[in-house]
Amino acid sequence: MNSNYLKCIKVFLLSLFSDFKEKFEYLDSKVIHTELAKKFRVRKKYGFVYSGFVYRDKIIKDLIWQIKFRKKVRAVLEFKEFMNLVLKSLVLGEKINSDAEIILIPVPLHRKRLKERGFNQAELIANLFLNSGNVVSVTKISVRNDLIKRINYSVKQSWKNKQARVNQKNPFLIVNPEIFDGKIIIIVDDVVTTGTTLQMIKTAIESDCCPIKIFAITVAN
Repeated sequence: MNSNYLKCIKVFLLSLFSDFKEKFEYLDSKVIHTELAKKFRVRKKYGFVYSGFVYRDKIIKDLIWQIKFRKKVRAVLEFKEFMNLVLKSLVLGEKINSDAEIILIPVPLHRKRLKERGFNQAELIANLFLNSGNVVSVTKISVRNDLIKRINYSVKQSWKNKQARVNQKNPFLIVNPEIFDGKIIIIVDDVVTTGTTLQMIKTAIESDCCPIKIFAITVAN
């Protein structure tokens, strides 16, 4: 697909949200928190993915766009309380032992995409689970962004249709597979749609490693 055409599509999509975004930036954090609390509900999809919100909701979509495309990285903090409640629900629902070691794996960006964007939004979300007091009674939780690599550079997932996502080859490579052994692995991302990316990472881990269990947490689905 022509790169100029893709850029035009992106500009058009951003323009659809511009009026609401300008208003949204001036909303008080307490107002945002109240709205998020109304919309929050833990949902489980595809048998292993836990989410707290529905992406089609206007405020949820706007917050994620603020973070991802407008680089308002501090906006991710609005989700901190709620994401830890999702983790708590996962730990309780899956009966994970308190002495288990959890490794949070942000969905990796290709190095070129990371250079373009300047940050990985999945890693920002994963870091919300650190230093969260007694929300989750698990002995050890860590974030590792060095255990899985994305080895091919392609069109952004948000620009692919469902069929293109399903048909793509697995672009993820496991690094130091022995670190996964005996751990609870939780893959972290902002949004799950078809579940293809999360499933490919899960498949790559299962092929090379021996974790106790693998789950995923996303802000929205």
